[in-house]
This record gives sequence, C-alpha cells and structure tokens, in this order.
Amino acid sequence: MSTSPTTATARAGAPPTPTVIARAIGVTRHYGDTVALDNVDFTVREGEFIGLLGPNGAGKTTLLNSLLGLRKPTSGSI
Repeated sequence: MSTSPTTATARAGAPPTPTVIARAIGVTRHYGDTVALDNVDFTVREGEFIGLLGPNGAGKTTLLNSLLGLRKPTSGSI
C-alpha cells in the first residue's frame, strides 16, 4: 500500500492532539444519603479554559475537590 504525497503532507502537518491534564470517569460522590456527583465524566486538555456553572449544591466544588485529590469519589476514577 502506498501513500500519496498529499495524504502524507496532511498527516505531517496536522496539529498534535492536546494532552489530557485532568479526567474524571463515572465519578459519583455521596455524603450520607445526599448525592453530590452522579456518574460525572469530565476531561480537561492542555490549553483549554473551562467553567463550571450550576446552582448551589450542584456539585461544582465537590468535583474540583475530587480532581485535586482533596475528596475521594464514592465510585469512579480520577
């Protein structure tokens, strides 16, 4: 199989895939009977700017604390 010069050039000139710097997969966090995070998937790549929006009690701080290692999720992985 051969590659045409156009295809080879396009591949070589493609930007690199940004590195993942933070990831949460299926993260759930309970405080007693209260569910703060329910099966959250979250990925941050190098160079991205993100914002977490939501009402009080939505789990924004719990997610950040989990990503920073300050709180362990009940299930899922960081």
